[in-house]
Amino acid sequence: MIFKTPPIDIHHIFHRIKSRTTSKTIFLDKLTKILKDYIEKN
Repeated sequence: MIFKTPPIDIHHIFHRIKSRTTSKTIFLDKLTKILKDYIEKN
């Protein structure tokens, strides 16, 4: 292990992302919403 991080299966993760039925960019969608909310608040 490098940096005491367990190895990950990138192929499996990529396959799961590709097979999502809703949004393929869940993290980016959440980040965008948070940023928009922050901008509108100020």
